[in-house]
Amino acid sequence: MAVLVISILIICLLIMVNDVIAFRKAELTVETENSVQARKNASCHIRVRNRSIFPLIYKRLVFEVKNTYTDTVRKTPLRVNVLPKSTSDIDMKVELANCGKIRCEVRGRTFLMFGKRSAFCNFTILPELFATRIEYDLRESDIYDCETYSPYRKGQDYSEIYQIREYVPGDNIKHVHWKLSGRTDELMVKEASFPLDKSMMVVMDKGIPGDLESTDKKSKAAKGKTANEKKISKERSAAKAGITPDQCEALAALTVSVCRCLSDEGLDYKLVWNDPLADMCFAREIQMESELAESIPAILTGPLAISNKTCAEDYIQEFGPCQATHVIYLSCGVMAAEGRLFENARVTDIDARAKDYQSAYREIDLY
Repeated sequence: MAVLVISILIICLLIMVNDVIAFRKAELTVETENSVQARKNASCHIRVRNRSIFPLIYKRLVFEVKNTYTDTVRKTPLRVNVLPKSTSDIDMKVELANCGKIRCEVRGRTFLMFGKRSAFCNFTILPELFATRIEYDLRESDIYDCETYSPYRKGQDYSEIYQIREYVPGDNIKHVHWKLSGRTDELMVKEASFPLDKSMMVVMDKGIPGDLESTDKKSKAAKGKTANEKKISKERSAAKAGITPDQCEALAALTVSVCRCLSDEGLDYKLVWNDPLADMCFAREIQMESELAESIPAILTGPLAISNKTCAEDYIQEFGPCQATHVIYLSCGVMAAEGRLFENARVTDIDARAKDYQSAYREIDLY
C-alpha cells in the first residue's frame, strides 16, 4: 500500500514538473479578422507552440472574449495536448449579438502559477446600419470669402476651383482654362467650388446621467487599484443605469448611420465622442467615407458609463466653444437642446433608448 501511495505521489510530482517546464516554454498566438459585419460570426485561430522536449498533457487554457463597448465578457475553457517541439491549432467561432471593439484573449498558467502565458488580438464588430434621411438648411454661402468648401460638390464660387474637366457643348467659354488647354491641345474648363456658410457636428455621448456620489465613496475605498478599477467601473456601468446592450448597439447604429448619410450627401462634419470612465473627449474632422470607416473602431472602444459630465461639457473644456451651427446629439438620455449645452448651435437630440429607433429616426429634420 505504501509503495502505491509513493508511486502516485511521484507520478503527480512528475506531472507538475512537466507542466511547469513545458508550459513556461510554450508560445500562444491568437488571430482573427480586422472587422466583421453586424450579426455575423467571427473566426478566431489559436495556436499553441510547444518549444520544450516535454509534452503538454491536457493543458487547461481559458479563451476570453470581451466586448469593450457593451462591457460584456464570455469565457470558454479549453483543453489542449501538444507533443514536444510541435504545435496545436484550435479554431473558434466568436458569436456576439452586439457591435463593439472586441478583445479576444487566450491564457493559461502553470501549476502554482510558476509561469503564465497569454496572447490577445482585437477586432471590430460593425453596427447594423439603416437608411435615414436628413433634411437640413446647409446651403451655399452668398458671401464668397468663405474659408470652407465642399470637396464633393461643385458650386458657383470661382475663387476656388473644384475640378478641371474636358469641355462639353454648352459650357461657358469664360470658364475655359486657356493655359492648360494650350498644353493638352484640348479645351479644358474650370468648375467652381461650393462654399459653405454652415457647419455640422455629430456628437456621440457615451455618458449616462446618474448620481456618482455612491461611486465616489467606493472609489476612495478602492484606492491602490489600477485606473480602470473593476469595482468602480461596475458601479458606473451601463447595466447599473438600466441601459441594455441592445440600447448601446442602438446608439452606435444611429451614430454611424447619421454619419454615413451626411457623407453620402457630400457634407463635411466633425465627429465627437467621449470616454466617460477616462473623462476624455475626442474629435475628428470627417471629409471622406474612409475617414468615417477609420473612426468606427475608435468610437466603439470603451463602454457607456454613468457620468456627471456630458460629452458637450467635455468638448468645451477640451476644445473650446462649439463653432458648429448644427449639432446632432446622440445619447442615452442626455438632452443637449433642453440643457442649452451648445448655445450658438441648433441642436437636434436623438435618444437611443427609443424602442423602434430605426423607424423613429428614419427622417431627421435639422431646420
